[in-house]
Amino acid sequence: MIMKRMILLLTVTFVSLPMFSQEGYHITIKIPEFKDTTAILAYHLGNSKYIKDTLRFDSKGVIDIKGDKPMDRGMYLLVVPGEKYFELIIADDQDFKLETHAPDFVKNMKVSGTLDNDLFYQDMKNIMSKREEYEKASARYQKIKEEKPDSAAILKDKMEKLDSEVRSFRAKIKKEYPNTFYAKFLRALDEPDIPEIPVDPETGKADSSYPYRYYKSHYFDGFDFSDPGLLRTPVFQQKLVTYMKDLTPQIPDSVIASADYILKKVEGDSILYQYTLAWMLNRYAKREIMGMDKVYVYLAEQYYMKGKAPWISKDQLKKIVQDALALKPLLIGNKAPDFVGRDPEGNLHSMYSIDAPYLIVAFWDADCGHCRKEIPKLYKNWKEKLKDKGVKVLAVSLELTDNHWLKFIEEKSLTDEDWINIIDLDGLDDYRSKYDIKATPTIYILDKDKKIIGKWLGADQIPDFILNYDKRQKEEKE
Repeated sequence: MIMKRMILLLTVTFVSLPMFSQEGYHITIKIPEFKDTTAILAYHLGNSKYIKDTLRFDSKGVIDIKGDKPMDRGMYLLVVPGEKYFELIIADDQDFKLETHAPDFVKNMKVSGTLDNDLFYQDMKNIMSKREEYEKASARYQKIKEEKPDSAAILKDKMEKLDSEVRSFRAKIKKEYPNTFYAKFLRALDEPDIPEIPVDPETGKADSSYPYRYYKSHYFDGFDFSDPGLLRTPVFQQKLVTYMKDLTPQIPDSVIASADYILKKVEGDSILYQYTLAWMLNRYAKREIMGMDKVYVYLAEQYYMKGKAPWISKDQLKKIVQDALALKPLLIGNKAPDFVGRDPEGNLHSMYSIDAPYLIVAFWDADCGHCRKEIPKLYKNWKEKLKDKGVKVLAVSLELTDNHWLKFIEEKSLTDEDWINIIDLDGLDDYRSKYDIKATPTIYILDKDKKIIGKWLGADQIPDFILNYDKRQKEEKE
């Protein structure tokens, strides 16, 4: 529900968006059905909505919203009892009136003194007038498209015409009122029209990758990066996620290139740049996709550690730097740092001394409920699918005593000549800091040279990961 989403998730402090020459704001909103009731004025920021103010309708159902300084540009929401709401635009005109009736706020909306809201509600009413007709045609089309293709074709043409009429109406707004905030919003929503795929004159073949490359390179063509008010709409976050997630191959180096590309576009505006950099750092701080910590390290080194995030506090910067320095030695492709520990018989083992084509290094704790499920599962999967391939396991206990560790190993029969259990009761190595262990179990996959090829995988993912990796390595050699 909308009210539950109005919680600030980012810990970044944002400066105010640039103001315009107009002094203050005066917005009057009338909804007679909500006399003597409370409403909330909220705004978009990224993909979330946040509360700006709590307001109250008077005995005539009128709210007077006043302020000495202009409001930040963007799309706002007035949330009324029953968690219903409608949107309004705050742009250059900040002295205006809106009047409507429940329950259909859009259909009954009357606007005065604001061109942006006038255009916005003209557009919304046009869409509504077409939507019912479109939905009826669509439902009918789905029912008869197989049995009556000729009739279905007529319905499809009708649906396409209705869609075209909506797009034409919006095109007219963009053409006739190009400098309005709403026109900028509509242009930001635009997606590239891909031209005809070029054909190589020598081979006569079409470039199959051209549509993707064109679409990606022109994805932000309609977005006005000079207007930070677009951050206070849903569109910027949507485009940011689409570009970074769907249009960018989920390979660290590709993601880094895309991050640089977008940050270059927003660097001229402090608020867009600040939001984008913070969003990217937060996104790649998560361990959802293996190897993306390389992006986090890159952003920390190239932006935060180089003074390109001046708004951040010393304590926040210190934490980011510490995290990046801890992650950097453990990136995919790096040689894993060596460490030692003793097995249940007291024999000392070095990780580097274990000879195997692949080594699974599992840090765990017998007092961790998740470990008690994952480690036996890992043992079973390894024994059944990987042991005969020469894969070995170094199971590293993080306990400070051996009581629970030994008991659990015995209870679950976690013993094998190629499954090596160790613990560091002598304090010879700091496993947690050396391997950036923030949760247990933490698992790394190493190749024969102790190079990190995988990490943070679950017990059920590991067999397929190693077998597929080994297959790719052999195919590349051939």
